[in-house]
Amino acid sequence: MSRFNKLDFGPPAAERDSSLEEVFIESDLFRNLCAGRTSVVLGNRGAGKSALFHMLARRTRARRNQVIELVPEDYSYEMLRSSLADEERGSWAKQGAYAAAWKYMLYVEVMKLVARRDGRSDEAGAARIRRYVRDRHRTSDLGKLDTLISYLKRLEGIKIGPYEAAAKTRELHSLYKLEEIARLIPDIELACRSRPIVILVDELDKKIAWGERELLAMIAARIRRSVPKLRNLSDEQVWARFFEYRLPDGTKSFDYVLARTFHRPREVIQFCAEVIQAARRSGTMACIDREMIEQVEHRYSHERLQDTAAEFRFSYPGIASVFEVFRGGPQRLSREELEYTCLRIADGDVGVDRRAEAWVERFDEQGIVEVLWHVGFLQAGVRRSGAPDQEFISRHTFPHAGVRRAEEFRIHPMFAAYLGLAADTPAALGG
Repeated sequence: MSRFNKLDFGPPAAERDSSLEEVFIESDLFRNLCAGRTSVVLGNRGAGKSALFHMLARRTRARRNQVIELVPEDYSYEMLRSSLADEERGSWAKQGAYAAAWKYMLYVEVMKLVARRDGRSDEAGAARIRRYVRDRHRTSDLGKLDTLISYLKRLEGIKIGPYEAAAKTRELHSLYKLEEIARLIPDIELACRSRPIVILVDELDKKIAWGERELLAMIAARIRRSVPKLRNLSDEQVWARFFEYRLPDGTKSFDYVLARTFHRPREVIQFCAEVIQAARRSGTMACIDREMIEQVEHRYSHERLQDTAAEFRFSYPGIASVFEVFRGGPQRLSREELEYTCLRIADGDVGVDRRAEAWVERFDEQGIVEVLWHVGFLQAGVRRSGAPDQEFISRHTFPHAGVRRAEEFRIHPMFAAYLGLAADTPAALGG
């Protein structure tokens, strides 16, 4: 039996991890959230937002407060687009409409909770809230998205419907100002004073940043969950029980894995889980070496390229076809080489997806370089003061760095295996 049979990193997505509390790593950001010092968390997919929100919800409920959790399916923007008239028909769908509908939906969710919680209260404010919920939102099976869309449709109907100008202005003003529920807001505030209600909105996409130590601690915690006898070992010792600590070229194996991610927990978990599955299938009893890692790297690389393209499908549709332009070429490129390739993309000399053509034609070669840096496809070469070697950095680990002064670039190692890029020469891996 393989020594890896009992090892389970758990699902990459926090919402499916029933043992999240056992492996959760508390950060300063999380402590600030719990203390109310932080209320907005920004981070890319897989950065750990959902894990933060799930744990915050648990801690909040443990203090006998109430929680409303909004998850992506509650406010699917694809659903909104398909359910509402396009913007050309009256140009109604502006930020003000969405903001008003969002406020309305959040107030309604709070009132529903108060109505259930204070169903027997004799307090006048609670009674007014119950009557409103009963009269306007009696159908209990309608979800949050239904409430959001229904309010937007009311705005839409006035904007592009057969209304007289004066009546249209008055009705729109009323809807934008939420006059329908304005008199209930003091009642809502009063109901929440004695027992606060916390609203957590996941994936609206302070910045979550994970360092090497935190990510190693996260993986080590998941290993200890599967193998409790390792609980007294350090994070590096726990890792070394299953992975060769250093690869033949002297690189730490965890650094090799980490260099093929955007420093997001989900990616590290996914890569490690696929390697463990390969080791389990092979029945090996030895520590995982580079050969075992490379067995799954091509598939992992392909999945990450597709997921990155999906992450930017609205900003840069069809961008996977732009990535494909670099297939089979060198992983390192001078600025001159990179800009020449990007110039050919901008001029249409190399074919890209028709969806990509629509935005590629708006950029010159430098603009396309900036886009590829922004989405994480490119890393920029830098030399730190006193450092002998050049290091390649990514936007995900150095979000404020620019690329205009960089003279050498590298396609992110995450994508190298799938694109069949020429092997990178030894250098600092960067992040």
